[in-house]
Amino acid sequence: VAAGRGFADGELALELEFSQALVASQAFDELLAVTGPKGEVVSGGWVLDESAKVVRFPYVQAGQGYTVRLRAGLAAADGSTLGKDLEQKIYTGPMEPAVAFASQGSVLPARERRGLPVVSVNVPEGDVEFLRVRDAEVANFFVNYQRGGRRSGWDLAENRWSKRKAITQLAESVYANRFVLGGGENERLLTYLPVQNIDELRPAGLYFAI
Repeated sequence: VAAGRGFADGELALELEFSQALVASQAFDELLAVTGPKGEVVSGGWVLDESAKVVRFPYVQAGQGYTVRLRAGLAAADGSTLGKDLEQKIYTGPMEPAVAFASQGSVLPARERRGLPVVSVNVPEGDVEFLRVRDAEVANFFVNYQRGGRRSGWDLAENRWSKRKAITQLAESVYANRFVLGGGENERLLTYLPVQNIDELRPAGLYFAI
């Protein structure tokens, strides 16, 4: 059994990887017990992945040591079992530094008070650049970058493998700055960037930020 930290649906998780596929119908929460750094029982649930060889216990804390006790009756698909109780120590380690916009698209009215939402972890500051789509290129912008009502992925420069126009052909940079995000160690923080105070963003138009 290999033990370590992993991720389940983007959340930090304890992870156990087995050499054989496990019986999916067994009660993992009874066969795998998790305790925290002070020996306290940690409530939650184990999730078996599609390979049936990896189980994950999500929603744990970063920078903490956990103990997982595996019961002897844990069964593989071929009918074999562990045969004895095992104990695995897992240290989750710090969260990877990350910063991202809190949604795939935000409509920011001119009088929006909260600003542009950004989620960050272990990133004290972030550089953000705002671009304004030229009025004559607004239609081309939506033709090139909207599919099925959603916008995902951008070409900032010419890409010979892509048929769509680069953003630099449709828009121009109007403002860039470094914003203080703050937050404690391993804290997931939501910050609203005060775009309503930026003169360069006051003219009506279509903007996006990177």
